[in-house]
Amino acid sequence: MKKTILLISILFSLFIVPFANAEVSSSEKFKDECIQIIHNGLIRDKINLFFLSEGYSNPMGAYEFQEHVTSYVSDDAFFSITPYKENKEIFNVYAVWLPSQNFDCTKPITGEPQENNCIRENIIPAIGNLCFGMDESPTLNNDKKTIIIALNKNFQGNPHVTGNGMFALPGTPVKIGSFLHELGHIWGDFGEEYTDVYIPQPRSFYPFNLDEEGCPKWCSGNLNTSANSYRYYLNFLNCTANIPNPPETHREEWKQCYEEAGSANQVWQYDLGINCIEDTGCYGFGESINDWHAYQWTIMAGGGMFDLDYGYGKINEEYLKEVLIGLSAAPEEQPIPDSIVNKSNQFIISKVGQEFFNNYITLNSELSKYYPPEESCIKNPSYCADYLQKPYYFMVYSFKIPEKPYVDELLELAVDTEGNIIAEREATGTPNCVSNPNECLFSIDEAEAIQIAKNAGLEGEMADWETSFYWIGGDIKTYAWSIQNTTTPTSGEVVLINANSGEIIGISPWQAMESSASGIQLTLTQGEIDIFPYISIIIIAILVLSIVIWKVTKK
Repeated sequence: MKKTILLISILFSLFIVPFANAEVSSSEKFKDECIQIIHNGLIRDKINLFFLSEGYSNPMGAYEFQEHVTSYVSDDAFFSITPYKENKEIFNVYAVWLPSQNFDCTKPITGEPQENNCIRENIIPAIGNLCFGMDESPTLNNDKKTIIIALNKNFQGNPHVTGNGMFALPGTPVKIGSFLHELGHIWGDFGEEYTDVYIPQPRSFYPFNLDEEGCPKWCSGNLNTSANSYRYYLNFLNCTANIPNPPETHREEWKQCYEEAGSANQVWQYDLGINCIEDTGCYGFGESINDWHAYQWTIMAGGGMFDLDYGYGKINEEYLKEVLIGLSAAPEEQPIPDSIVNKSNQFIISKVGQEFFNNYITLNSELSKYYPPEESCIKNPSYCADYLQKPYYFMVYSFKIPEKPYVDELLELAVDTEGNIIAEREATGTPNCVSNPNECLFSIDEAEAIQIAKNAGLEGEMADWETSFYWIGGDIKTYAWSIQNTTTPTSGEVVLINANSGEIIGISPWQAMESSASGIQLTLTQGEIDIFPYISIIIIAILVLSIVIWKVTKK
């Protein structure tokens, strides 16, 4: 009997105790942890990708999360295409296992009002403290040098941007194309090379990868009217010629023309360019109906293009390379001289008056920045707005009226190194109170705006309507209320109301688009970690123990 007890004790210590300890070890993985996946140097000298865990709750979650992060940044994924594969040494990658906090960055977009905890200003201190023992730094605060990617293995909906330098992706299935698509937006400021807007939109300048009709950046500027496919584009122009203005209130008519004359004949698949450089062409459409791009298919046409072996396109890749090298070598941000601040202040004061400025407007020093010239724009000046070829200051002001709490906005403008306003970069958010004092009354509050929308025929329960207050630029240049209802889970109407006069600017339908975040999607299935081998070992150990006990007791 003593031999039996001794043997049982030995076997228990050999087989069962290690797994009991393993249980404790895996439970420790619920503690916050910052894991270096790729480390090439100090964060200030590199571009840094921080993957943030969400939805990994079981004891194996930390291992799953780390495996999913690795899948995104492997040599078969992120580092498989130009310009990333040639510049691997400029990146750091971290897996931030943070089960103690839930920023809810990966919740699906529903179109309904939602509480937003996914705010960069909240996430950066959590990452900074966990990984480096500091709340923040100029590098961590830089939304192009420090990128946050929230991963959730139970992800629902489409990948989507959640803030500056932030976006959400599924942990599994891995969507490498969406990952690369969103990084193209962040680092290259690339526009979409597909449309779900359906209407023309005014531009003060085009993103690097987009151009106006005829593509003068890389082609002659004229369309090839002798091409057989030109008739399809002509049909589209004829279809839209009689649609009244403004386009925003006739989106459905524009969409119908796109579908009947454009999409049906696949206008975007035909090169209408003349005398284009290198391997480029001129293809429609882009982010807007009046956008054109250089390549028939790239990752910016949708994440699914990665699975079909498309990249960003040669000229876009060269531009992106210059941006990344500049970011990795960028010095710490320098303070803005007082002379620049004073001239920028004077511009705002010339619009709103000294008293209004003193009472309600202050410089936002954290968001105001100095920008050196873009090296790629100096090499290829025809591709960029003129001001991007020179150093400039991006000035941001906080605009708050305490007695009218809905007025809590940012004013933005760009000035050159002499403090002169850069007209190419439209100043936004500054009402012209001096010329028109009525532009600064803000007499329509949220409740009044809702009532105006109701009187205009907006349907549904007012309690469910989504409201927002913001600046409208372009030709209108005023503050407005947007009142939006939801008539189906993915559509409804929005009423735009002048916040000073209560006048209705426009009423138009809205619809949530499946492809709005990352275009065409093809997914790769990533298997979950298999814990069956561990369970099998435990079962085998129990069987061996039972047989031994049976034999011993039989003796």
